[in-house]
Amino acid sequence: MFMTCFLLPILLYREMERILSRFRWAKSSHKKSMHWCSWAQLCASKGTGVMGFQNLGKFNIAMLAKQRWRLLTNPNSLVALILKAKYYSSKDFLRAEMGVNSTYTWWSIWSAQRVLEVGLRWKVGDGRSISILNDCWLPGVGNCRIQSDQISNEFNMVSDLIVPNEGRWNILLV
Repeated sequence: MFMTCFLLPILLYREMERILSRFRWAKSSHKKSMHWCSWAQLCASKGTGVMGFQNLGKFNIAMLAKQRWRLLTNPNSLVALILKAKYYSSKDFLRAEMGVNSTYTWWSIWSAQRVLEVGLRWKVGDGRSISILNDCWLPGVGNCRIQSDQISNEFNMVSDLIVPNEGRWNILLV
């Protein structure tokens, strides 16, 4: 439960991993035991032929990224409205900043921003809220952002590249 809302200190999840490792390898809690494989190897993907145990640090970040996703997809939830009022009232959620006097909850959720951005793609729709240069909106492209310096300053949003009332790309501009 705590891993979904708070970023755990490194020492805490390393201690938890140490306890789990000791549980898996030791016959009793009082005796030293031989660890036949490193914890990093045990946490590797099951596809590599090992156990696929959870790396608690990465799992913690994944759970926080899931909270960011919930805030993004449910902007009218009570939690989202409270956080918006306090931390990003004049900005978009994806462009929200840490702030000076942030709570540990907001700091924790904000720390997973990069993980969410890596997998996030816009569904274009009318394109009014998607920046041509700043947002990740191109499907099938590694970086998913336009890598060109030939974009005119008069075109800022993806909607500027769409023919109004027809919902198709303006071929002359694209």
